Amino acid sequence: MSFYLLKASPFDQALLLLQLLICLGICARLLLYRKRYASHKVSMSAIAWALIVAYGWIAIRILTGQYCGPVDPGEVAASAGVLIAVVRSRGNIARFLIAGSYQGVK
Repeated sequence: MSFYLLKASPFDQALLLLQLLICLGICARLLLYRKRYASHKVSMSAIAWALIVAYGWIAIRILTGQYCGPVDPGEVAASAGVLIAVVRSRGNIARFLIAGSYQGVK
């Protein structure tokens, strides 16, 4: 992958790999979202596009070795939180961004 990864500790290597998998998971879930009966909202599409670009860019930087320094565990935790929200909402950005539209919230 990169020269940094070869010199990094096993913990840093594991965090980098976990960050890569989380970023790819977010991108895949958002890209594979299938709009069945949901209405199209341009603002939500723009937010989904921005998330795909942001997390895709992180994944590309990790794969090409341009990701500088060790991965912060807080960054991995924040990315994991976004992944959980995206998976629970089945890729529908509006479902977890708009208050009251999420399952179980009235």
